[in-house]
Amino acid sequence: MPNDARPAEVRIEKLTRQGIALLQEEKDLALKGDLNALAELNPRKAAFLETMEQLSQRLADASRHGALTGPLAEQKDRITGLLEIVHRRAEENQYLLRAALSGLKSAEKQLSILEKVSSLVGVYDDSGKLIENKNISGKQGSVY
Repeated sequence: MPNDARPAEVRIEKLTRQGIALLQEEKDLALKGDLNALAELNPRKAAFLETMEQLSQRLADASRHGALTGPLAEQKDRITGLLEIVHRRAEENQYLLRAALSGLKSAEKQLSILEKVSSLVGVYDDSGKLIENKNISGKQGSVY
C-alpha cells in the first residue's frame, strides 16, 4: 500500500479484503458441509454484514441529502464496488447453503424411510414364524 494512501482508502481496502476472505471461508465450509464451523462463523459474518449495511446506509443518506463530500465522496465508487462484490458473493453462498439444507432434509427423509423399512426385517423359522426382529440399530422390535 502506498505511503500516501488516505485513511478512508485504507479502511475500504481492509474491509474489502476482510469481506472477501470471510465470504470465501463461508463458501469453502458450505462446500465441505462443515455445519459446525459455519455456525461458528456466523457471528463474524453478521458483524461484517452489519458494517456493510451501515456503510451502505451512510452512502445512501449522504447522496439523498446532497451531502456526499470528503472521503465518502472520494470513495463512493470503491464503496459501491465493495457492496456489489459482497452482495454477489453472499448470494452465491446463500444458494450453496440452501442446497446444503435441502440435501440434509433429503437425507433425513431417506433415513426415516430406512428406519421404517428396517423394522420389518426379521428372522423366521422354517414354518415362517417370526423368531426375532432387528432394526438397523440392532435393537429388537416387533412386527405389527
